[in-house]
Amino acid sequence: MATLKGVHYKSLLLSAIMAGYFIHFANFFFDGFLGMFSNQMAPLQNEQWGFLFGHMFNSIFFAWVYAKYAMNRLPGPNIIKGIIYGVILYVVVMVTMMIVSAGGGTFAARMAGMTTAMMIGGLINHMVWGGFIGALYNDEHCLNKEGKKCCC
Repeated sequence: MATLKGVHYKSLLLSAIMAGYFIHFANFFFDGFLGMFSNQMAPLQNEQWGFLFGHMFNSIFFAWVYAKYAMNRLPGPNIIKGIIYGVILYVVVMVTMMIVSAGGGTFAARMAGMTTAMMIGGLINHMVWGGFIGALYNDEHCLNKEGKKCCC
């Protein structure tokens, strides 16, 4: 498989795109379920494609961050590492959005109006996304012939 500086790019792209699509469409499928999983961020139909592109870009970029920097620093099996990473990412997003909305950012201000149930839904989305990345990203290129880590 193609690797560059310790990142298995074919596996990274496959896992990131699958996780990004799953979360994007699950959000639409479960919209309003138990008050969670809201699509209020892109209320108009013509905004959905831009929202999808944003999800895919973010999914690939943050999966790369996971593969390059976080995966080997987090405890547990890969799926747990991914879930932990998803929680960390969610906290970073929420803190960033609070700071930006306080400064008058309109997109962030819409997020500031989220209900507790919607925030829980967002946390669940990030945990599932992280679990997908952790489970699907294959870092076998980091094993030598004896099965021990040799690079990364």
